Amino acid sequence: MMFDDYKKEVLNSYLNKKEKHELSQNLECPTPAKLRRECLTVLERRFLKTDRDIIREFFEIGNDVTDYAQSIRKFKDVDKFKPLINYLKRETRDTEDKNIKLLAWLVDFTPRPFEEWRLANKPVEPEITSDPPKDLPPGEEETEPGETVSPGPKKPWFKRNIKQTALSLMAATTLCGGTYMFAYNGSQGCMYWTGDRYKSVPCQEKVEGATVLALDSAKLFNFRKINVPETLTISSINNLWYTKITVDSAEFYTGSGFHPLFPEKRLKPVTPYILNKYVLNK
Repeated sequence: MMFDDYKKEVLNSYLNKKEKHELSQNLECPTPAKLRRECLTVLERRFLKTDRDIIREFFEIGNDVTDYAQSIRKFKDVDKFKPLINYLKRETRDTEDKNIKLLAWLVDFTPRPFEEWRLANKPVEPEITSDPPKDLPPGEEETEPGETVSPGPKKPWFKRNIKQTALSLMAATTLCGGTYMFAYNGSQGCMYWTGDRYKSVPCQEKVEGATVLALDSAKLFNFRKINVPETLTISSINNLWYTKITVDSAEFYTGSGFHPLFPEKRLKPVTPYILNKYVLNK
């Protein structure tokens, strides 16, 4: 996969979130000052070690520097944000790679950086069955051609419409103040499911309508529900996970494991058959 493909996906992620007003005010109407402010906000709330090279490249920070916040605050050449702003406003047709990498960080595009995305998007030839099985009644596990599934206890099905209108790996929590993602510390030792991600919370705090769980940093930072399956492509095969929720729909996630609300439902890797039935042929 080439960087141009990555660039298109990152830009589409930004435009989809902007259309649904799921961006912070700094990103909705970007200016150089607002983008620098957004960088500081994102750095404080969801810094990942894998994002260090993105920050260093754009802000020209040396490898010996560890206080990125101070470097960003002291960054005087804010005009360097203008090429990215012009690109987001579609006033230019292209921009430097470092600007796309920065945008991916700001909108929490995953997987990132580009090297991780490229590994996760190795081309896979789809194997489309000419006679897919008919829908099964609720409560029964669907099997793909050539697949056998051990019978398990039947559970109530949760009816939910997974077709939204914008990719929301960051969904509702990115409005105005940015994401509500906190680094793990003693006062944020637990988490709960918000509907499309986990949010950290003090263990003693009760959350109405949610189960408070022990904090799992991997799930907290990386596990997301994909609210718009229509954005999935062939490259999603074996790189994303799904589970059946109703007889004619499935939910898709960025990580493996079990469904956050129905732990009896295991998340399986997306296959060509599942992608074609629930996404491409919808």
